[in-house]
Amino acid sequence: DELISELVELRSQVSADSEAERRMAGLIEDNRKLRRKFRCGERGVSDSGDQVKKLKESEDLHRIILKNVSDAVFITDGEGAFTYICPNVSVIFGYSQAEVKEAGNISSLLGDGLVSPEKIKTSCEICNIERDITDKAGKVHSLLVNVKSVSIGGGTILYTCRDITERKQ
Repeated sequence: DELISELVELRSQVSADSEAERRMAGLIEDNRKLRRKFRCGERGVSDSGDQVKKLKESEDLHRIILKNVSDAVFITDGEGAFTYICPNVSVIFGYSQAEVKEAGNISSLLGDGLVSPEKIKTSCEICNIERDITDKAGKVHSLLVNVKSVSIGGGTILYTCRDITERKQ
């Protein structure tokens, strides 16, 4: 390889010539960059387009799933402020996404004291907390709430709420 030959030649001159030292340092850096490109692989425009298409398909799939599950799903920050509200929140709670967002905090839907932040940090996931809530129309729902520590989209706590009212009756 031509680059290797030049490096070997320059290496022998390093102690005698500072210009050779600078050239060698530059060639070594160029060689590192070439190796990185080779290891990582250069992606063409068509590869990038395929990746964007796959990402969009994945995003669409997740949106469809979250829109059509019967559970209400929320992500909040450590203080309980919403960072994500599932589109089907109205099925259980009777409120639109905008109304829930305006309420501002998970405790406005599920009440205070559902689970302590310390317990979430130590347990990572707390399952099947029973909670009765009253929806917008005044109907009482029995819920099973799962709370899980996550790190996604600025949120740190994932809540899923399953309506078990009919099962309990």
